[in-house]
Amino acid sequence: MARNKQKAKISDKAYYEAHKKEKKAYDKAYHKKHKKRINVRRRAHHETHKKEAKAYRITNSEHHKAWRKTNINKLRDFNRKRHALKHTTQIESINEKTVYLRDGWKCQHCKKRVDKNLRWPNPLSPSLDHIVPLSQGGTHTYNNIQLAHLKCNLSKHNNVLPQGEQMRLF
Repeated sequence: MARNKQKAKISDKAYYEAHKKEKKAYDKAYHKKHKKRINVRRRAHHETHKKEAKAYRITNSEHHKAWRKTNINKLRDFNRKRHALKHTTQIESINEKTVYLRDGWKCQHCKKRVDKNLRWPNPLSPSLDHIVPLSQGGTHTYNNIQLAHLKCNLSKHNNVLPQGEQMRLF
């Protein structure tokens, strides 16, 4: 009986791989059509499993802390995508190093060199800046992201700098 389960699992996986696009399109249409019902189910599940989730978080907190420390770039990318999704904008997976190299390790606000060895929360550490902020309709794509010192990025806040103050290198 175990062999049959294994065979079924293998054939299901092969079928899914062969029909991945159709499955994703079907799932997307289903979720769009039944959005309210799915959200009600999710909320109900969340309410019924609150205590179990809290207990799980408490017992596995050290494991999660260790994972967060070793996977900081994955976590940053996930949080950036999540933030962009909240603003319902165009999203692209961004590699920080690619942007830093493209911009020549120069801050696009003050035009000074950015030290690649500095890390957050140092004010002169490198950070990704959205040229047109997400809150103002900007996209999370390479065309709308540039390198900036952390302090320069924070001082800009969610404003768009006047023409000529920031340079696009693309």
